[in-house]
Amino acid sequence: MSKFLNNLGNNLTNLSEKKLIFLLFAIALFKTGLWYYPGLWNMLEIAKNPFENVFGGEVGKYYLYSSWLSPYIAYLLNLTNKLSFFILHLLIALSFLIAFIFLIKKMVGKKYQKTSLIIFFIFPVSMTSIYWIGYDSLLLLLFTIAIYFNKNIFVNIACSVGIGLQHFEIGIVSIGILLVYKILEKIFNSNEKIIILAFYL
Repeated sequence: MSKFLNNLGNNLTNLSEKKLIFLLFAIALFKTGLWYYPGLWNMLEIAKNPFENVFGGEVGKYYLYSSWLSPYIAYLLNLTNKLSFFILHLLIALSFLIAFIFLIKKMVGKKYQKTSLIIFFIFPVSMTSIYWIGYDSLLLLLFTIAIYFNKNIFVNIACSVGIGLQHFEIGIVSIGILLVYKILEKIFNSNEKIIILAFYL
């Protein structure tokens, strides 16, 4: 078994980067399948009229207004039927995967990029946007863009506003965790002279 795993690892790392990404994506897609967030069609109702309460007395659906940005984008693009609304969120989900691959290529040394891609596609987070097509897709994309352009304050402000409009609670918790991490890094790493935040409020 150990020999088989070693051979498998060597064969994967010897593939070209494009072939490796395609293979990993195909395996991950086969494993998780393609599905959508159950409240997606309720979000579609928001997209048809994002400035009014379309749910009336159905208070159990009010939480969907905390994920307002993607329905608003659909409203601006006039993507207000089921097929176009689903395709929009599918494209956003695929954009997240592409953006994260670029993030790996930027942040990880070339020697370890293929290993990092394999690890990324092994973990469930890589396919969350595909298995749960909906508000998560845009949220993950905005987080990835913000990290990729972590030194660009204007991109980070725009992404932070977008994250707040798409899911404020997840955004504020994520920024809080990042802030704590950077403070701890400053305390325990004497070589770190400046605290740099990847997100700006």
